[in-house]
Amino acid sequence: MKSEARLIKDRHGKWHMEIMRAFAFLALAAFVLSFPGCAQGGAAAQNASSGGNGGGTAFALPASEISYHAIYNVEEGGAYRKEVWRAKDKMRSDLSMQGQKALSFFFIGSRAYSCTYIYSSPACYDVTATLSQADADRLVPAEADVAGATQVESVKIGNSTTGKCYELSMGALGARKLCFAPQGVVAYDSYSVSKTITHTEYLTDIEYFGKGEGPEEGVFVLPAAPTTAPETTN
Repeated sequence: MKSEARLIKDRHGKWHMEIMRAFAFLALAAFVLSFPGCAQGGAAAQNASSGGNGGGTAFALPASEISYHAIYNVEEGGAYRKEVWRAKDKMRSDLSMQGQKALSFFFIGSRAYSCTYIYSSPACYDVTATLSQADADRLVPAEADVAGATQVESVKIGNSTTGKCYELSMGALGARKLCFAPQGVVAYDSYSVSKTITHTEYLTDIEYFGKGEGPEEGVFVLPAAPTTAPETTN
């Protein structure tokens, strides 16, 4: 049986693989989430906190002091849209291309899931075992992480908000510019993926929730029951 990555490539060419690669860079190029295995169709939806492989894990999403819903435009060899929902111990990130949602990533406490929408029914996988605590800490950059970095020209966010920006060295790939909104949410991120490709994402819209409030619980419910991601085959 072919791996899912192979099936996707066979059926959709480079489209899905490019989006997977884009999210890897959105997650600070720290890790690559893959979605191997046979396509799953028609599985009943269930809450992310009750699914998965049930095994122990060193992964735990850092708690957030604010809850929000943010939308980003992403450019990296093509145009993408990233939508993020954040609550205290939960995060969801959707990636869309050409108006079509392709992937969702759910981080619920100490579990991580990936879901794909390229089939007639969504398919979800528990990918917790592929991640470490270091990966969890890099999922959402914070201003505290760039302490000591060079502060550079700020960026305008909307009509009246200014974001603080920092420049970080990436060695042979040059410098990375990372900007934060006053509440600490990433507002702009740009860096070289290679000598010829630059990744840039910028905040276009954000909604903050009041203390004790947050996105609707349904946002963090998987669209299909998760299965354990099988071993990748070549």
